[in-house]
Amino acid sequence: MEGFLSQPPKVIRKSYKKKIAAVAAFIVVVGAVAVFYSWDSSSKNVQGLKELELQHAEYKEYLNRFGKSYDDEAEYFKRFNIFRTNSAYIRIQNSILSTWKMGINKFADMSHEEFKSIFLGTKVEFKPKIQEKKTHQLFASSVDWRVTNNVTPVKDQGYCGSCWAFSATGAIESAISIKKKKLILLSEQQLVDCSWAYGNEGCNGGLMDYAFEYVLKYGLSTENNYSYTGRDAKCKKAKAKKVSAKISNYADVTSNDYNALLSAVSFQPVSVAVDATVWAYYESGVLLSSDCGTDLNHGVLAVGYDMNDNYWILKNSWGTSWGEQGYIRLSIESGEGTCGVQMVASYPVV
Repeated sequence: MEGFLSQPPKVIRKSYKKKIAAVAAFIVVVGAVAVFYSWDSSSKNVQGLKELELQHAEYKEYLNRFGKSYDDEAEYFKRFNIFRTNSAYIRIQNSILSTWKMGINKFADMSHEEFKSIFLGTKVEFKPKIQEKKTHQLFASSVDWRVTNNVTPVKDQGYCGSCWAFSATGAIESAISIKKKKLILLSEQQLVDCSWAYGNEGCNGGLMDYAFEYVLKYGLSTENNYSYTGRDAKCKKAKAKKVSAKISNYADVTSNDYNALLSAVSFQPVSVAVDATVWAYYESGVLLSSDCGTDLNHGVLAVGYDMNDNYWILKNSWGTSWGEQGYIRLSIESGEGTCGVQMVASYPVV
């Protein structure tokens, strides 16, 4: 204090005025910055609200398109937020992918964990049957069994892990059509309900060979007679006895050999197991082996191939709104094949 008071009065006044001026200038600057950030924050909020409104409108259109609705408000916003996340993921992936693209489909408001547990949690331990592995030597450069009307329309397994049943019935339907010139729809529900003793587990998974084993003994009814419900139920023996399709045998295709699978598909559609982990948002194009793994978790039907453009044509059971009208293409590659398509393949003999 003493030192301060010993300064000349004029010096004290000038120093004080400088301090006041500096503080005033600082206040002006802070005020300007505060106004700027207030404006900037408000601008960002407005922009954020506009984006949210657009996303909300997009989600409403999505719900209408796929016939979905959520009465519970918490569930609605949960699904909305998942949809926003998945939409962003799809946009990012499409900026990276070169041979195929993703799109918004019925799985877009499901988390990947939900998708996997419902549609890919169907793995059943594979116990190879003692069957002759048939390999034909000659085959055409391209085959598409849809062109000759030997493939039934794409079906939808719903929220049931019954892909194995759809793959098996699809193979039998086509085999009968090729041999008997008659295309009939067969019952997946019969396999879901009645083939447990053969190793299948209904909506919790199964394997096409196990389905063929069941049909080999009991035959199969039509879809019209034994309709699909997408739920596990007790076997309806009376309906199951109305047999419309039989097979005389089935054959396993030599594993990890694309020539063996090509030759088999050239004679008829073939049931195949695949790793469909990255398939959820598939829209179009050809997947490469680098795009997916070989952890088999889904059953589909190989209905053709094109060696000129190098791809398999696979029929899925997720409805026609998924993929290329219900189909997907995988590149033809050696070894286990793209998504493991050449690892476990089989077909019925009628």
